[in-house]
Amino acid sequence: QLTIFNCQLIIQIRTKSMTEPVGNMAEPIQRIKASLKRIYGESEGAAALGKILPLIQRFNACEKEPGEPLTEKDTVLICYGDSLVRTGEMPLRTLHTFAKDHLKDIVSTLHILPFFPYSSDDGFSVTDYATVRHDLGTWEDIQAISEDFKLMFDLVLNHVSAESGWFRQYLQQNPGF
Repeated sequence: QLTIFNCQLIIQIRTKSMTEPVGNMAEPIQRIKASLKRIYGESEGAAALGKILPLIQRFNACEKEPGEPLTEKDTVLICYGDSLVRTGEMPLRTLHTFAKDHLKDIVSTLHILPFFPYSSDDGFSVTDYATVRHDLGTWEDIQAISEDFKLMFDLVLNHVSAESGWFRQYLQQNPGF
């Protein structure tokens, strides 16, 4: 069973033109059409879709080479590392599998909110920037996600925990800290 928690999807549907979809856009467009029909009814849903499709064309995206910078043509899913939970599987692995299976043609970038060990502040009071929280997964899981999606992280250096080794070294006035 898959449980979904606090995720935010910034969607920009990407197509070269309505006749040359990037990936398989027919299914996402059909889902949009069905949602609009369910929300607004047959005629108003069709009218809304008629307004949305030109926007899809207007803001079309071209295929990008790996390593290119983030642009307005990217679609970003913002979530915590444990936003998706499946019994018996590490959350980062679940996130990767779900995104690869269901979002690959829609989402270009995963923005994973703090996944470092922390002492407080919902992950923003980091105790160790070099480690992935053990309850989420490993750096290997992060690496695997990076093979299918661009990645963004929150690196909040000004929120370092007073419990972090770095901060304790600084307070002891050790060289390099």
